[in-house]
Amino acid sequence: MQELIYKDNIASVRDENERFTSGSKPYLSFEFEELFFTAREAFYVLRGVKHSLEPWQKEEIAGFIDSLVCKKENIRLTKAIDSLEAYLKQTDKSVLVFLERGEEIPGNLKERREDVRAKIKELGAFL
Repeated sequence: MQELIYKDNIASVRDENERFTSGSKPYLSFEFEELFFTAREAFYVLRGVKHSLEPWQKEEIAGFIDSLVCKKENIRLTKAIDSLEAYLKQTDKSVLVFLERGEEIPGNLKERREDVRAKIKELGAFL
């Protein structure tokens, strides 16, 4: 169940088992001072008055939550790719030394770098 609660200038978002919080007010097309979108409650407060969320507002909130989860996943993928690219940079010098000496690159290093490149390509397909 998706969940978004905004109260006391803190936004708490949950999607399935993942929860994250922010000190930023969620950007939605309607005004609110507080917002409760949970399995048990669906309302917002504006000028001290409690209003039930309309179906279109619920859809907008669900889309907002989806976009946050997607952004968070993209950040994870980007960090993983950055880590893999760092490995390639770290081993570039070793590869160059072998090539300059006219020596064959050790199989384990060559295979590992090929695996890393394949993983980068695979992860990049999801961005």
